Amino acid sequence: MVEFFTIKTRVLVPPKDDLFSVLDESVSGLTDGDILLIASKVLAIHQGRCIKKGEVDKLNIIQQEADVVFGPVADPCVTIKDRAFVPNSGVDESNGCGYYILWPRDVGDLLSEIHSFLCKKNRIKNLGILSVDSRVLPMRTGTVGISQASFGFVPVSSCIGEKDLFGRPMRISQVNIADCLAGISPLLMGEGSESCPFIVARGVAGVQFYLKAGDLSISSEQDLFSQFLENKKAPTSGA
Repeated sequence: MVEFFTIKTRVLVPPKDDLFSVLDESVSGLTDGDILLIASKVLAIHQGRCIKKGEVDKLNIIQQEADVVFGPVADPCVTIKDRAFVPNSGVDESNGCGYYILWPRDVGDLLSEIHSFLCKKNRIKNLGILSVDSRVLPMRTGTVGISQASFGFVPVSSCIGEKDLFGRPMRISQVNIADCLAGISPLLMGEGSESCPFIVARGVAGVQFYLKAGDLSISSEQDLFSQFLENKKAPTSGA
């Protein structure tokens, strides 16, 4: 049975704060096989990925940060950032203390550093690290979580070749472990003043651990939604 434990911390303050000091004082008691979910916003603050409001136009930031913008640049607008549909290229004002907070960069490298730090601190070997954020889904109200990057575990579990209840072999089914776990993050972390940027997931079945960044990429030939991206509009300038 999967168990989830939220970890409340001090507030990390934009435009830059030390995430490792917070991890050191707040995250302990991890065991082999745990997966630690981390809010992408605190990763961004650690990197100083914050821009003071009023210094730069928000729409310009959104356009510069986007890989793809659908339709005119507006607030809000639909974008693709780091191979995911997200609003406003991930640029967010909530809990920003007068700053726009951008998505973190080189997330796999940062998660690798966090993995090494926490494995040494907790004297464990098998640990997953998952960066999560919130987004909205088409034709649905409210936010759900999405994984931004992962390290330390294989983020997809394949069911191909296994048989269903009636003995039929499955041909394409795979479980996206990373996004399944990330989906619950807004519910447990909260979206307001909770200050719970970490969640420990314990007892997740079927996870394979390894010392690599996770990969959720899919080719356009295999992507069910590629047909809807043919008329996408690229930004005039990008990151």
